[in-house]
Amino acid sequence: MHLIESQIVQTQESFPLRIRAIVGVLALVLGVAPATVARAPGCTVIGCLVTLPQMKSSAPPKAPCLGDGASGKRVQLFYGQVLGQADQSSSMIDRIRTAADSVNQAYRQAGNQNVRWACTSSGQTVIHIFVPTNTFGAAVAALRSLGYTSPDRIYTVLETGPSPNRLAGQATTPHDDRPTNNIADTGPSYSIVWGVAASTLMHEEGHNMGAVQNSAPHSSGAGHCYQRNDVMCLYDGGPYFQRGGRMTACNDGQTLADEWDCGRDDYYNPDPSPGSYLANHWNLYHSAFLSPN
Repeated sequence: MHLIESQIVQTQESFPLRIRAIVGVLALVLGVAPATVARAPGCTVIGCLVTLPQMKSSAPPKAPCLGDGASGKRVQLFYGQVLGQADQSSSMIDRIRTAADSVNQAYRQAGNQNVRWACTSSGQTVIHIFVPTNTFGAAVAALRSLGYTSPDRIYTVLETGPSPNRLAGQATTPHDDRPTNNIADTGPSYSIVWGVAASTLMHEEGHNMGAVQNSAPHSSGAGHCYQRNDVMCLYDGGPYFQRGGRMTACNDGQTLADEWDCGRDDYYNPDPSPGSYLANHWNLYHSAFLSPN
């Protein structure tokens, strides 16, 4: 399987959940440590331009702390306090935990799974770190300097904002559509969310886990899909849009689970039909960062 050559790029995105703004694409090389490329072959960095409304719902159930909370593949969450900004950990950590609970609830509803959060028996552990600036590169560099480089981890930093260039999030994403032995199951992978929106958190960590592959049926050709009301779909200026393609209709879901892979045919399906795309290509349902049935 040929893997796309590693590159670190940044692109603007408009988020699909009830946001219909059409934006241009900005591509530029990020000043991320060379080690990021070396440790994440075939990965790119995706950025999200977004002003997100919150989906209305009751408080989600607390996500379980699976096993010992540390062994195996895990998603580690951080509150990133930018130097010079006030310490908001007293409120941010609770908000981050609530967003993570919402993401976990979506996986429970969509596929009877839980996220394998790095946690303690008392609940998810959100680690408070300091970052010099509010950029993705600064967050990655800070994490690496603190030793957060495990191949068994997805590391996600959440900041209060404001974000640079109106971005809502960025993430590394692997280019590998093999159904098994996929590099999406090997970290370290990094993502950042400015603000605390469960939909953005699920979107960026979806990239970390390997969505959306450019071979997917509704791929934009730039790491997303083009169906409205899908967490991973949006106008990103990719090859599909350059050829004149447009966003297409999709059911208007009421929950994150409803909008997690519209049609269950691009990146997530608990039981794909034999011979279908997700039966023969990378399916996030099999991610090692999610619990098995």
